[in-house]
Amino acid sequence: MSVIVKLNSKYNDLSATEKKIADFIINNTELIKGFTSSELAKQINVGQSTIVKFVKKFGYKGYTDFKMSLIESSMSNYNSSQLIHNDISIESSIDDIYLKLIEENIKSLKATYEFLNEDLLNESIKILNESNKVLVAGIGTSGLVAKDMHYKLLKIGKCSLYSDDMHISYQMPLLMEENDVCVLISYSGKTKEIIKLAEALKENNTKIILITANEKSPLAKISDIVLTVVSDETFFRTSAMSSRITQLSIIDIMFLGLVKENYETSMDNIAQSRNITGWIK
Repeated sequence: MSVIVKLNSKYNDLSATEKKIADFIINNTELIKGFTSSELAKQINVGQSTIVKFVKKFGYKGYTDFKMSLIESSMSNYNSSQLIHNDISIESSIDDIYLKLIEENIKSLKATYEFLNEDLLNESIKILNESNKVLVAGIGTSGLVAKDMHYKLLKIGKCSLYSDDMHISYQMPLLMEENDVCVLISYSGKTKEIIKLAEALKENNTKIILITANEKSPLAKISDIVLTVVSDETFFRTSAMSSRITQLSIIDIMFLGLVKENYETSMDNIAQSRNITGWIK
């Protein structure tokens, strides 16, 4: 029996704290594979001994045994079921794919909402609002999210810098001045190219806001503010899906927060943007 199946089978009999642990494991299977028991405990805000007792309750000798079983069950599911994304296999109907993806996105958004620190989100909006320039960066799917934020900032008249060429991005810290800020997007928080950019920005004393699923990552340690997202994606995925949705949601919240703080100016700029691009159909 796989780890996730075990957790689900006994879920209703768990205490509130145990359900909290189970929910996090189910929603962050891939992320947990890189965690020690102490890191997992800190992420969920429980004691390390609570984690050890929890895994033993499900028949595991200890946390290492639990983590190995989690990895093995993920590999087994992939090999035997011909998965194309999470628990979606080549035998899934289009209707089944639709329902599972919707469920995955809803679970990820709810988990992100519960995990998100509202004070840090408000502080991020305040910093963005007071900044002169905003540098936005990410790679791969996170790069697409960064590009979306870049576009939204331009629409409301905010000076925004973005490039999908990292060689160009590495030059941008030279343009950053006092009161400027950088928003970095990295689901893993371990992207080498983004870490390199962050290090250059810190040498220039630029504030960094990070959107990530791993608040204990190397990037998180460099950043001033860490906004944590949660995804229901597990071992196997053909592409980032619910992780992209949660990242975009954080971007949208910050964007609307900026519009709220500068309503008249923002709406005027949005109207001008529509007038300029209105002929493109």
